[in-house]
Amino acid sequence: MAEAVRASGRPASAFVVSALAAAVKMADIFLPGRGPVMALRPALAILTEGLLVWLACALAAKAFASNAMRRPV
Repeated sequence: MAEAVRASGRPASAFVVSALAAAVKMADIFLPGRGPVMALRPALAILTEGLLVWLACALAAKAFASNAMRRPV
């Protein structure tokens, strides 16, 4: 997720990558012996992690931008 944010420069990229990873994880539903809950919980955890990384990157970018504007050159 951090690499996607670095490459694109947009914090929302972290959530996009986590949504893709969660979609791949949901393919576990089709494995024998796995119920929907066994695939849903990890997928939700991946999405939650993506949201938190998005939030952290957005807040960090905002903090660095405001510090850069205050700093005399």
